[in-house]
Amino acid sequence: MQIRRSGQVGTLGGALALLALAAVAHADPVKCQKQIIKTLASFKKISLTAPEKCLDKENQGKLPGPCPDAATQLKIH
Repeated sequence: MQIRRSGQVGTLGGALALLALAAVAHADPVKCQKQIIKTLASFKKISLTAPEKCLDKENQGKLPGPCPDAATQLKIH
């Protein structure tokens, strides 16, 4: 019978967690749009500067090449 109780408690906890997530899902559209723009700007900056830094290192002989190397590709994606 103790196993059944713990299962019920787990189910109740899971239901409460879903309710909490559902409450978070109703975000302000303006805040969401601002966050999307902020994230896209960050991605743009990284996707432009990371290959440039890789090429600079290659030209200085600090990186054997070719660019973009695996580390740079991971930064971009």
